[in-house]
Amino acid sequence: MNFLSDVSIIIPAHNEERFLSGLLDSLQVFNIPMSSVTVVDVCSIDRTSKIALDYRVNLISLSRKATPSQARNIGANNTQGNTLIFLDADVLVTKDWFDFLSEIDISNSSIYGDTYHLSIEPCWIENIWFTEMLLKKKNYINGGNLVLKRSLFRSLNGFDENLETGEDVDFCRRTRELGNEVELRSELKVHHEGNPKSIKAFVLREKWHGKGDLVNLKSFLSSPVALGSVVFLCLHIVSLIVFFIDPTAGISSLLVIPILCVTIVMLKFNPKTPRILGLTLICYFYLFGRAASLLVRLRIIQ
Repeated sequence: MNFLSDVSIIIPAHNEERFLSGLLDSLQVFNIPMSSVTVVDVCSIDRTSKIALDYRVNLISLSRKATPSQARNIGANNTQGNTLIFLDADVLVTKDWFDFLSEIDISNSSIYGDTYHLSIEPCWIENIWFTEMLLKKKNYINGGNLVLKRSLFRSLNGFDENLETGEDVDFCRRTRELGNEVELRSELKVHHEGNPKSIKAFVLREKWHGKGDLVNLKSFLSSPVALGSVVFLCLHIVSLIVFFIDPTAGISSLLVIPILCVTIVMLKFNPKTPRILGLTLICYFYLFGRAASLLVRLRIIQ
């Protein structure tokens, strides 16, 4: 049986007018019927809903805020296909993706997917930071490129709606705990057009992602990045205090911060990477965003 005959494609979306039509176009290239696609629009104030209606996909409009986990679960609970495909609105599917799904017999005891690939026209941040991320071995599948049977989804009780970020890591962990397989397949290639194209966008991305490490004390203490962001923040505070006492000593103390960034890069990526200088620069803003997430959690900033 062709997988298209019994599939539900679920796309959570919040203000995705920049990207949604690109994803739907990429699906239409492979004659995927729009009747199998459901867009869960979460309080968008742009043209997201109109674009969904123009493509004649199924549209679920939510009038209340919802996390990606909640939106995905709502989409799954309001569709009928026995195979569920979760895609984020800012990805583009590829021929490899379609061919793989057309040929494989989806197991009832496995989830399938792959990490996001760079956008079709990557910027310098992607070419440095996200290229190295692609080279890292992962043990989870991005929630915006995930395929599984409905029966397995139900046995997992869907995505954890208490998690605003990191829900895909949790989903894969619970999959393994139930004795099922997490199959990262390079054939399931999608381009992530939503990668940040500027330092500001990158910082905001990490500020949002940092929430996943701050759900509770256990998640915070088990996250090296969260702990590193605390050190990063403290170094800035101490340097500022020292600067007012002794400007020369204050400036000298700032030199510890690049050392922290280099250390994190060496631990996070291949220490022999030729991109070490660029990664160190971007790592500063990576920690900046994560530290901002902590300050938001402490209600110091918004």
